[in-house]
Parts: sequence; C-alpha cells; structure tokens
Amino acid sequence: MLKADADFSTTVSDVATSWEENPDLTLRWTTQADFKAKAALYDTTLGERIETGSKRPSVTSDLKDTDDKLEEGIEYIKRYLASKFGNKASVHYAKFGIVKVGNGYVLPKDRDKRKKAIELILPALAAEGFNNEAFGQAYFTPLISNFNNQAGTAKTTDKNVSGLVSDKNTLKIQITKVLKALIKIIEGNFPDTYKAELRKWGFQKEKY
Repeated sequence: MLKADADFSTTVSDVATSWEENPDLTLRWTTQADFKAKAALYDTTLGERIETGSKRPSVTSDLKDTDDKLEEGIEYIKRYLASKFGNKASVHYAKFGIVKVGNGYVLPKDRDKRKKAIELILPALAAEGFNNEAFGQAYFTPLISNFNNQAGTAKTTDKNVSGLVSDKNTLKIQITKVLKALIKIIEGNFPDTYKAELRKWGFQKEKY
C-alpha cells in the first residue's frame, strides 16, 4: 500500500510540474497552484505517515518484552500466595489484578484493563508482605512504569497514524478528481498523440 502511495505521489508531483509548464490548459473549478499545493501536502503527509508508522514495531517489541516480564512476575506472585495460603491462594488473586481466563489465572490481555490491573500490584505486595521478595516491589515498580509509558506511546502512535492515513486518503480523493479531469483535457487537446503527451506529463496510466 505504501509503495502504491509513493508511486502516486511521484505521479502527482510530475503532473503538477507539467501543468505549471503548460498554463494554457485550465480547469474552471480549480487551479494549477491549488493542485501543486495539494500535491506537496500529499507528499508531506505520506512522509509523516511513513515516519510515524516506522516507530511502531520498536514500541510493539518493547511492550511485548514488558508484558512477558509482568506475566513472569505474576507467576511468582501466585507461588508466594500458594506458599502463604495453600489451596485458598486463588481467593487472593484479584487483589493483584489477576483474573480468571478459561481454566487459568492471568493478567488481562486488553491494554486498558491490564493498565488498571497492574496498578493493584504494588499495594498488594506491601499488604501481603512480599515487597522484599525477588519478584516484589523492586521487580514490579520499573515494569509498571515501563508498561504505562510504552502503552501510552503505542496508543498515541496508532492515533497519529490513523489521523495521517485519513488526511492522506482525503487528499488522494481530491487529487484524483483533478487527474481525471486533466487526462480528458489532454485527450481533447492532443487527439492523435494524447498517450505520448500523458507520459510526458508524468501520468503512469490513463485512468485513475
């Protein structure tokens, strides 16, 4: 998809330049200057979308690493509870944000629910006397902070990408309308050589 968008941007930029060089060809409902501005904005928006989207894999990887460590720590908390409460350990899971899923007990997978769940861990560790355990306060404090920061970054990145995609797609619709009109004008003005003329203008195809 991004390659197609990049190809489209190149075509639009070439056509904008060619139209500037051929001011005698006009459209009553728009201008060459307006088209050139939209072409530049499309290219900028596409670049921002690519740059913003390129950051997401790194954020995803960091967040997965934090998730894995949180889940590892929760398994040890369950062991601490089993040692302290025996077969009644599961009664105390909820105070640590642990929920029942199928036949197991885990942290919620949903990001927003997990964020709320892990807020319970530190107070519960203190209440149960587990602060100084290997998987106690020192282990969970940085993980909870990392999760909140990384999940926030992921959410913001996704929101920004979504907004840029929407802006890009809106511009593409407007630009395509002009491209279609220009093709018809070129065909009308160069009835015998319009295909070659379209290529000179930068059009990669005859229909958009």
